[in-house]
Amino acid sequence: MTASGEGSGDHSTRRIAWLDAARGIGIILVVYGHALAGLVESGFLPGEGWTRWHHVALYGFHMPLFFLLSGLTFGRTLQRSPRQFLSDRMIALVYPYILWSIAQSLLSMAAAGHANNAVSMQEILNIWWNPISQFWFLYALLLCHLAGWLIGGRRWLLVAGALFGTFGFWLADASMIERACKMFPFFAAGILIAGPLLAAPPGRREPLLAAAALLLYLGWLLAFSDPSLTPVIRRPLAVAAGLCGIAFTLVLARRIGGASPLLLRLGAASMAIFVLHTMISAAVRIAFKVAGIDAPILCLVVATLAGLALPLFAYEWASRRGLSQLLGFGRGDARKTRPAMVVPA
Repeated sequence: MTASGEGSGDHSTRRIAWLDAARGIGIILVVYGHALAGLVESGFLPGEGWTRWHHVALYGFHMPLFFLLSGLTFGRTLQRSPRQFLSDRMIALVYPYILWSIAQSLLSMAAAGHANNAVSMQEILNIWWNPISQFWFLYALLLCHLAGWLIGGRRWLLVAGALFGTFGFWLADASMIERACKMFPFFAAGILIAGPLLAAPPGRREPLLAAAALLLYLGWLLAFSDPSLTPVIRRPLAVAAGLCGIAFTLVLARRIGGASPLLLRLGAASMAIFVLHTMISAAVRIAFKVAGIDAPILCLVVATLAGLALPLFAYEWASRRGLSQLLGFGRGDARKTRPAMVVPA
C-alpha cells in the first residue's frame, strides 16, 4: 500500500512510477488471493488442488512485497522530526487501521448469517492488540516502521533485525510481534537496497535476473510441499523464496514503468483497495449465494474485478473532493501520477 512515508514537495519526495506499478501488481494479487480464500472458506471451492497451490504461490511473496516497497521509501521519514514521524504514522497507518477495522467488523456483524467469519463486539474491542482479518498488515507495518525509526538507519542493526526475523523459527505464537518479526527481513531489505535500486535505470540484465528469481521461487513451491521440512529449514527458505518472488515482481514493474496507466492508478489507490476490497468481495460472494448461482469461477472473477474497480472509483472520487485522507485512503495527491518514470507526488 502507499503508507510508505511519501509526502509532497521537494525533489526528495518525488514519486517513481515503477513503484506504483509494483504496488499495482501487488494489490491485484492481494485482492485475487482474498477472493479465492473467501470462496474456499465458504465452501464454493475446494481447499486442495489448484486452490491450495494458488494460495501458497501468492502468500509466499505478495504481502512481503509491500513491506519491501515500504522499506524502499522509508529513508525519507528519517529526515523528519520525531513528532512529524509519529504524526505521519498516525495518519497513514493507525487511523485507517482503526476506521476500517471497525467498519468491516460492523458490516460482518450485520451479515452474520452470510459472512464466513462473524465478528463479535469483543473482537472489535481487541483490535488494539489482535487485528481483524487483513488489517494485521497495517499493524505489522506500523511495528516495522517504529523499529526502523528506532534503528535510525544503522545498517548493522537492520541486518541483525533481518537475521532475527529470518531465523527466529521459535516465534510461533501467531502474535503481532511474531508477524512483524517475520515481515521485518523484507522491510529491512527495502531500506538496505533503496539507494542503488532507486537510482539505477532498468538494465539489460534484469530479464535474466527475473527468470532466475522465478525459477528459484518455483523451486521453493516444490520444496514447500515436502512435509519433512523442519521450521529451522522452512523459515529461512521462505524468506529467500519471498525475496525471489519480490525480485521477479520488481523487475516486471521496472520494465513496465509508466507504460500502464491502469496499473499506476491501482498502485496509487492501493490503500483504498486494501481497506475496501474484502467487504466488496464478500458482498459479491453473498449475492451469488443468495441468488443460487453455482458458478465459483465466475464468482471469483467478479469478486476480484469488483474488489479492484469499486475501491478505485472510491479513491478517485475522494481525491477529487479532498476527502481521501479523511477516509483513510492516503493523502490523495497520488492522482497526479502519470506514465512518466518520475512524476511529482
